[in-house]
Amino acid sequence: MIELPAGKRLKKVAIVLLAVMFVNCMFYSLLMPISAQRSRASPIGTAWEKVNSLVQAEAGYAQPYKGKIYFIGGSSVQVFEPSTGQWKVVKNDGIGYQPYKGGSAIVGDRIYIVNGWCEASYYCITNNSFFDIPNPNATRLDVAVGRVGETIYVSGGWIGGNTTSTTTLEAYDIDANVWRTVAPMQTGRKDHEMIGVNGLLYAIGGVPGNGWGGYTTTAEKYDPQTDTWSYIASTLHSHREHGLATNGDSILIVSSDCELYDIHQDFWSSAPLINAQGNGYGYFASAGTWLNGYAYSIGGRTAPDNWYSDAYRLQFPASNDTENPIANAGRDISTYTSAYTCLDGILSSDNTGIENYTWSFQYNGSTVSLFGPGPSFVFWTPGNYTVVLNVTDAAGNWATDKVTVTVDATIVTPPGNNSAQPPQNNTNPQNNTTQTPQGNTTIVPPNNNTNQDDPLIEWLSGNLWAAYSILLAGMMTLVLLISVALWRDRKSLPPPPPVR
Repeated sequence: MIELPAGKRLKKVAIVLLAVMFVNCMFYSLLMPISAQRSRASPIGTAWEKVNSLVQAEAGYAQPYKGKIYFIGGSSVQVFEPSTGQWKVVKNDGIGYQPYKGGSAIVGDRIYIVNGWCEASYYCITNNSFFDIPNPNATRLDVAVGRVGETIYVSGGWIGGNTTSTTTLEAYDIDANVWRTVAPMQTGRKDHEMIGVNGLLYAIGGVPGNGWGGYTTTAEKYDPQTDTWSYIASTLHSHREHGLATNGDSILIVSSDCELYDIHQDFWSSAPLINAQGNGYGYFASAGTWLNGYAYSIGGRTAPDNWYSDAYRLQFPASNDTENPIANAGRDISTYTSAYTCLDGILSSDNTGIENYTWSFQYNGSTVSLFGPGPSFVFWTPGNYTVVLNVTDAAGNWATDKVTVTVDATIVTPPGNNSAQPPQNNTNPQNNTTQTPQGNTTIVPPNNNTNQDDPLIEWLSGNLWAAYSILLAGMMTLVLLISVALWRDRKSLPPPPPVR
């Protein structure tokens, strides 16, 4: 028997075995190479470290966005800032029933959720609001949620009155705002988890069969390109209501028995255990996620409806990511001169997160560059503009998409300028005076506008009260531009159409 030093992990090595054979009264020696191969999954830390606890003890779902972690529980939305190590409650509203069931997936600034009752919605980080979307076609309990590209998937669960775990898989089309049924899993599961990695969807663990048996070690993966499932290596331990995290190269099970999966070699290995109290059922119902080189375990329950606030993290370095992000510049836009044109790239996505959005186009002979997922621009010259969106991730992988902006001339021309021209850098502060506005308003200095007599008063919120004194005589034209953001009550109004 060949023994390895304790704690050493085989990678890819060759072992030479010396065998001795006795044939016809003669001894012969044979050199027999034996190949052995083990996980080359990303290295991880040796122990979980405790970070500051949630403000409110809850179970729920966690997703990373722009360097922070958003945790959506049953009654609140809490945000973790790694630079300060602090949590804060940003919304006293949550997902309601059984936040440790169901799952979530993030696309752009939207965290899509299907809760324990198979009720679907999304939380918009930018607006700090919840919005309903259609529920999956097959209503069931204890499902799992995952994402590949811009498609949200929900799988498994069980139907009330029938405890048998289902194999159903449905895909949500964000653009069409509809669910469609795709190829079913090979094993029925409830209380399992799903995660998308490198274009594939992984379903791991859960309760199979009639729903009252033990937890399963089976796992399988789904390829959206072929609409087929295939089994992968079984886990070392059975899991239920566990969390998952990925660095783009490996999958980490966040549970009472943590495990690491090498997606390249289809191999599971043990991972450090979390030093936290369990509930006696062999699982924690903790939310798992990944951010900036760490896997996180957040919240959970120690017994039915007995929540805890603990949070932990484990070193989980980023992989050598080679997967390009998906750039989505939204639908073509029709607008008018002098109007604010809003670009929308929030549906762009990446397996580990987009770091930079850059928009570029030609305008009056010059290249204009804008930054961020949703910048705005005022076109003063009519025409058709091709705007290119370039998105990059932390590894430098990039992708592009285009959107066409059609700008028509408006009836009202910019005040004091009969020809539509881009803003000039003219200043003459002696020609006007301003008074400080009340409410959340801002007066943009005239040198940022068309000419010295063309101020722009921006009303952000609150009661509008602003004064501006013009010391030159003449006919003046006041143009009021109002942009109203779509808002609705998630509980009482129908779902909105897809918004780009």
